[in-house]
Amino acid sequence: MWGNHLESIEIKTKDDVVICTPNDFSMLTPYVLFEKSDWYKNEIQFVRDYLKPGMHFLDIGASFGVYTLMAAKKVGESGLVTAFENDIIARNFLELSIKTNNFEHLSLIRKTVSDTDG
Repeated sequence: MWGNHLESIEIKTKDDVVICTPNDFSMLTPYVLFEKSDWYKNEIQFVRDYLKPGMHFLDIGASFGVYTLMAAKKVGESGLVTAFENDIIARNFLELSIKTNNFEHLSLIRKTVSDTDG
């Protein structure tokens, strides 16, 4: 069930990006995005307001890409987004979202960033 065979749904957010997530509304990300077309944490609005075209954005622990994809839209093709995600499920859906949105200026690094092994 949790491999590459999870059914995907596409959710369009208020940032006009498509986030691909598992079709499982018992999970937080699909449930919140489907209900609100936005993320529930207030700092996302700060990030939206702060980012400008041409900026570089780094997302460590990108998960399904709520911040990553919004940032890629905001910084545009003149900017650069680098996302780190090691979890295979989240990463597979984020890769699908990157392709769906045609974000060629978004790099996904398949590693964990930490000061310790584990």
